[in-house]
Amino acid sequence: SIRNRIKLVAERLNWYLDAGAKAVKKNDIVSALSLFSSGYMESPDLQSLTAMLNVIDQKIDGTKKTYHAPKQLMFEANARNLLDNISIAIS
Repeated sequence: SIRNRIKLVAERLNWYLDAGAKAVKKNDIVSALSLFSSGYMESPDLQSLTAMLNVIDQKIDGTKKTYHAPKQLMFEANARNLLDNISIAIS
């Protein structure tokens, strides 16, 4: 179902963000950037699925659901911060 797919995508996005943060703490820059970029690329999927579900739910019962998962900008900001910190350390 759409709700199950949304839940799985949201869980995966949260995992990417958490795993990326752990990689940063371990100074594993390559893994952190890889995880953040994977989350960045997959996050639009959640937005389109959520929009589709909201259209269906509003037609059926007039409600709108929200799902808590990081958005594309969150992954981009984490990657930029990481790269900025690397630049500062190299300078």
